[in-house]
Amino acid sequence: AGRLGARRGDKSLKDVWLYALHRRCREQLQKEVPAPLTPRRIEQSLAREDWCVGEMGGLDLGDRRRTKRAAAILGARWKNPQASFYGSFSKWSQAKGAYALIEHKGPELSYDRLLSGHQQATQQRMAAESVVLLAQDTTGLNYSGLLKTTGLGSLGNAKGQGLWLHSLVTIRPDGVPLGVLEAQCWGRETLEANETQRGRNAKSIDEKESYRWIQSYQCAAAAARRMPQTQLVVMADREADLYELHQAAADAPPNLHTLVRAQHNRHLTSHQKLWDHMAALPCGERRTVDLPRRSGQPARTAEVELRWDQVEIKPPAVGCKKSWPPVMIWVVWVHE
Repeated sequence: AGRLGARRGDKSLKDVWLYALHRRCREQLQKEVPAPLTPRRIEQSLAREDWCVGEMGGLDLGDRRRTKRAAAILGARWKNPQASFYGSFSKWSQAKGAYALIEHKGPELSYDRLLSGHQQATQQRMAAESVVLLAQDTTGLNYSGLLKTTGLGSLGNAKGQGLWLHSLVTIRPDGVPLGVLEAQCWGRETLEANETQRGRNAKSIDEKESYRWIQSYQCAAAAARRMPQTQLVVMADREADLYELHQAAADAPPNLHTLVRAQHNRHLTSHQKLWDHMAALPCGERRTVDLPRRSGQPARTAEVELRWDQVEIKPPAVGCKKSWPPVMIWVVWVHE
């Protein structure tokens, strides 16, 4: 009951300080024995006549019939991807069974479980490559026409209602996709009108929608530990320029690398701002980049200058982050 007995006392704010007893404590705590993984090249996967059955081989929906039905749905969509969901099936009984699976309300049928078989097959294909690129990004799924559907959320800027999908897609350097390693889907809750930026800064990262970038990165780190012979490169846009992500990258497995497009002009421990520091560096290299046609502009060739340096960035001066340690990162500056 505490010092005040059964009576509930007034709330008081306290700072709790944690000191690491070991310099590499985070790395030691994150150690785990990865599950064994058998490499399988993508050509081997696609050469199978029962490709869809193999792709869903690690799937377990709690009932053999449901698992078989899920593989049949994937096979139908694979054969006729441009058709509507109902039009993917040649018989009404097949469509009825597919809808019954989707409408099943048991806990054994979940988004993560449905993706689990494909995730395992994707990691097998990744393990057969020397280098794999992992691109993560968020897209909006607009379902404004489904007026009676529950669980949808705002897409922002009066764009209607729907769901947000954050995916971590694996790609070979030659552009051949290997599969989806991780995906998160949610309906955005309506923000309180009085929620200020200061209130957002007071929240921990796992209370924010931006936590999805960290979760995908953690998934990539877990995969990297299963395939130490493969170099993985996680790529993300400006929204992933999070101090928490840079912290996580500092403790990553040696075969996991991170490329994030910078958004914040961060403070350095050298008492400079990041943009000023990079602009003052001598040009390290010049290259030409072929730019495709876009937004009414013709295709052209741009000449860019490259500068790079290892810098130590300071944590944001907000909330509890003010007491966090600095992080060492490499920065590449590309300027036309």
